[in-house]
Amino acid sequence: MRKEIINKIIELSGLTTKQFAERIQVSAPTVRKWKKGDSEPLFVNQKIIRQAFKNEVSQANRMLCLM
Repeated sequence: MRKEIINKIIELSGLTTKQFAERIQVSAPTVRKWKKGDSEPLFVNQKIIRQAFKNEVSQANRMLCLM
């Protein structure tokens, strides 16, 4: 899951980085690394993100495909 997708999901959710991290049960510094592209979410975290933010993931994918 690329940083562009992560950033767009968080933006669309209206949550802060800290709130997003709490929702998926990871630390805020971990999410900041994902947002900067320093690392990517593990598969298990990607699965949690897709389940918790279904609409946002779908919208983010559509929006970024159009760019």
